Amino acid sequence: MLLSSFLITSLLQNALSEVFTATEDIKDILHTEHHLVEILERYIIVEQQKIDLIQKYVNIHQKDYVEASKDSDSYAGNPLKAFVLIKRMITEWPILERLIKINTTEAFVKNISTTKENFKFPLEEDLEGTAIAITTIQQTYNLTTSSIANGKLGNTQYNLKLSAASCFDISRRNNRNKNLYYAFSWMKEAHKKIKTDENSSVGKSEILEYLAYFEYAQNNFKRAGKYLNELLKIDPSHPKAFDNKLLVKDRLEENDDSNNKLKPFKPNTNQLTEISNQVCRGELTNALKYSSKLKCYYANNNNPFLRIAPFRLEEIYDNPKLVVYHNVISNATTEVIKNLTKSKLERADTVDKSGEHKKVNYRISKSAWLTDKESEHVDKLSKRIHHMTGLSMESAENLQVVNYGIGGHYRAHFDFALAKDVRTPGEIKYGERLATVLFYLSDVKQGGYTAFPSINVLIKPKKGSALFWYNLNSNGESDFNTLHVACPVIVGSKWVANKWIHERGQEFLKPYNSKQ
Repeated sequence: MLLSSFLITSLLQNALSEVFTATEDIKDILHTEHHLVEILERYIIVEQQKIDLIQKYVNIHQKDYVEASKDSDSYAGNPLKAFVLIKRMITEWPILERLIKINTTEAFVKNISTTKENFKFPLEEDLEGTAIAITTIQQTYNLTTSSIANGKLGNTQYNLKLSAASCFDISRRNNRNKNLYYAFSWMKEAHKKIKTDENSSVGKSEILEYLAYFEYAQNNFKRAGKYLNELLKIDPSHPKAFDNKLLVKDRLEENDDSNNKLKPFKPNTNQLTEISNQVCRGELTNALKYSSKLKCYYANNNNPFLRIAPFRLEEIYDNPKLVVYHNVISNATTEVIKNLTKSKLERADTVDKSGEHKKVNYRISKSAWLTDKESEHVDKLSKRIHHMTGLSMESAENLQVVNYGIGGHYRAHFDFALAKDVRTPGEIKYGERLATVLFYLSDVKQGGYTAFPSINVLIKPKKGSALFWYNLNSNGESDFNTLHVACPVIVGSKWVANKWIHERGQEFLKPYNSKQ
């Protein structure tokens, strides 16, 4: 089957943008829109003043004309009325002409252009990124297209329903990204909504054109023909529908019902992604998480100061050892760290096996780095990490602060480098990433959990807490059970900060067991 033979409206161009990758930027463009609306309000006031003056003149004319039309001879023969009429035409009409010619639009257009240049403004790619993020949330949490389109995310109903045009747009952008399963689903939703959406900015013919294309791509030629027939009833002169109908007719003649095998679209996924999604949804749990071996207790690590104010430690898993320290970072420190990084946030990237930094669609967030010298809060946090873990900060990386975007996530990954990966200069000098400390700087309204798909563990972000684990086992080898996922944020703003602690300097603090 040659899909290229099936004519359809040209698709969108793809590019990578930034705004949708951090909720902090979404807040900025909310302020941008508010500023633009204020400009529009001022424009309306100025234009309304012009209209009011013009309307006043129109009202006077209409009143006089109604009176004059009853007896035009008497009106025209009255010297006072004639004087007022002529005066109005001589003195007031030129004023009206000048008023009408005044172009206030140009100044306001300039203000809008200046705003777009100086304020954060979304691009076409941000709309596409947000549309793809919605389907990422949908796929991860197994949500139906209809429920999302009607404002329901998970178990929460919101007071916003998507229009037929919005559903159409989400479909088209998923189609551009070859995510045909969800493109088809959202186009069917658009078709359902267009029946009651009288003021839609998208036409029913456009939706039918795509539905016919999607059915054709799945070898469902009969249904494709049905949509084309419906399209031709609406628009008999449609430039592509007639040719497509002939194409569908040929395929039906070539394939009768006995040998025509349907090829339904399937979600773009793999086994690891499916397992990760199940863990993110909370469908897979591990009994060891609740075993009697695990406990909560106050830890002082033999530190005299911590005997007065010990850490509240909760064991999550025993092998690999996962623990959560509760209330280890204050609200004040959290806000300072977030404020320090807001102006520095850049699209988070990954390092491929060649050592090159790349921005990828499976890591939707922005990040920034803070040194201990930038703030006493950051310096104190490093000391706190030392007290929590008992490890040296000599070879620790700077503090990475991350703000996740719309549907913000990071697919399954390790914090250590794989054998095939090119080692970074830091890894060559300081050794592998021995341990990870992940601070949660915010609560998240829905989603945004940290999942470990190899051991079926799911951890809810809680502001002020920190998750800790070792990336290497006791003999210094990579622990592949530390594979972890940042589950997509459904609703809310997720902020985290992480500290990676390398091997160098830990030789006597955490010696390896060479017998294993």
